Amino acid sequence: MDTVTPPDASVPASTPAPPLNIDPAKVRTIGVLKFRNIGDVLITTPALRVLRENFPNARITVLVNGYTAAMVKGNPDIDEVISYESMRGSGGLGRAWHELSFLWSIFRKFDLTIDFTSGDRAVWYSLLGGRRYRLGQRYYKWKGNNWRPRVFTHLYQMKDSGHSGGFGADLHEVEKHLWLLEQAGIRSKSNDTSLCITTTPEEKAWASNLLKPLRDGSASTPATAAPVSVSPTASEGAGAASLAPLRVRRDVTPIVVVHAVSRWLWKCWDDAAMADVIDWLQEERGARVVFTTSDDPREMDKSFAILGMCRTSPLFVPGNASLKQFAALCQQADVFFGVDTAPMHIAAAAGIPVVALFGPTNSHHWGPWTKTRTILREDCPCIANQREVCNWSATRACLAAITPERAKAALDEWLPAPRRR
Repeated sequence: MDTVTPPDASVPASTPAPPLNIDPAKVRTIGVLKFRNIGDVLITTPALRVLRENFPNARITVLVNGYTAAMVKGNPDIDEVISYESMRGSGGLGRAWHELSFLWSIFRKFDLTIDFTSGDRAVWYSLLGGRRYRLGQRYYKWKGNNWRPRVFTHLYQMKDSGHSGGFGADLHEVEKHLWLLEQAGIRSKSNDTSLCITTTPEEKAWASNLLKPLRDGSASTPATAAPVSVSPTASEGAGAASLAPLRVRRDVTPIVVVHAVSRWLWKCWDDAAMADVIDWLQEERGARVVFTTSDDPREMDKSFAILGMCRTSPLFVPGNASLKQFAALCQQADVFFGVDTAPMHIAAAAGIPVVALFGPTNSHHWGPWTKTRTILREDCPCIANQREVCNWSATRACLAAITPERAKAALDEWLPAPRRR
């Protein structure tokens, strides 16, 4: 069992950096670029806090893919979110117009751009959107006379730690963002490196209504949660409150949120093992399980396969909850148990203990960024060799080696002591 706490943000050895010449007085607008997935965007939030601490009067805009925007909307450290909506499948002319319109909306908009993506789209947007300073991290694939490094006024590269994937192999992704800012003299003033996600009163009420019957035992757990509709604008309203870490409630029935499936099915644990742990939680530990999934057909199929193996009937939320509703759900639960996926990061941001199953993904880079976590993993040749070694069409050997007993022991450490009957 691997029980760890996130390390303090540190600055590893790096290649020589150009002298700092960012004048804070000349930075009135900042554009932060992160065109990755849901969890990737959420783990930029400690860096956003550092930016606000250093540029309290600047207008900070975050540019992200549309489906990830919920991770930063309502964040108290930023002023604006600009979402890029993919036009895949659209005609050539329509797609070209869409791209040009987006570029025009950010053209020469920012005094400082910060590229946390290292992809071509972010490089172009840095070039066209940044009018004074352009901060970036040299991508390990940029060889020789590649044109991309010339875009940046401030470009830094971490010392390679022997990882075939490039720089910064010994750092968590959160630390990499903080490291880049530090190279430009932008350092944390509060030493608060926690994740941040916000929810509205409407989303909190949705979660409370869903969980109250489970908490007080006033209703038996149904097989499926009734669909509940929340206005899409509710998660963007003013006055959203930041989720604070919650204490485990020992006088009521504990709630465990289980998210067993990732869109990358090779991250998933054995179905029978997952069903075994769910039944143990409800039959022997006196907890109630809320089983969540996305609305992706493959994820739904695998979720139904797991639920079909359960003797008990956990509350099933079948992909009809928004990301912010899921955050509110975690805020009011006691423990999260699941695989390496975006909901794991959301649970960490919500402040509840996280028990996470890791397979071929490097948990040192991508583990839940919280001090209350237990990572269950085994050594995997795919990590050691940085290539696909295992049979990726079946449950990974490293995941299969994690027994239900280990998962139960990890959960038992974070759950309140069973109540006497």
